[in-house]
Amino acid sequence: KIAVVVRYITIELEYLNEERRMKNRIKKQWRKFILLSPFLFMCSLSFAADNAKEILSRIRKDFAETTRDINNYRVESVTITSKHITADTPYYTAGDVIYFYFENKELKKISAIIRQSDDSKWIKEYYVKNDNAYFILQTYITKENKDVYRYYFSSEGDLIWINNNPVDENQDEFKAMAGEILGEFEVFRQLSEK
Repeated sequence: KIAVVVRYITIELEYLNEERRMKNRIKKQWRKFILLSPFLFMCSLSFAADNAKEILSRIRKDFAETTRDINNYRVESVTITSKHITADTPYYTAGDVIYFYFENKELKKISAIIRQSDDSKWIKEYYVKNDNAYFILQTYITKENKDVYRYYFSSEGDLIWINNNPVDENQDEFKAMAGEILGEFEVFRQLSEK
């Protein structure tokens, strides 16, 4: 009987020792994870920033091509009348002019001059590739001031950069802003098809 009890105690001690070794391994793994977490986080931010910079570089290249070739494009315009204005089109008023720039049948740019009631105006330029706006330049002009806003979009329609600042396209604030700006673009784009 003593041999059985000794064997049982030995097995229990081996089990406890193994359990203790396992806990120590887990603690070490957690320590490594905790020590590496800031580094991994910084790497992910760096990757996101690099990705945004690559997209920004592509946008600037596309923009340069569009502006370089602008004089070769066919230009059409629409002067807004009351028949264009609906509850879904709060972006313009009667008398505003929208210009569409086409390379063959492909829309490359939309330029809208939107007058405001206080003698100010918006000049909104939408640079287009594959029917998607990739860069939007909005200039608000008053008698005293001129404010310029630049919006850069990924090919998926995510707002990635505003003026000179990267944005987190996953934040609700920027998703809402992108939705509003691209919604306005879509209204103007549809005018080009009429």
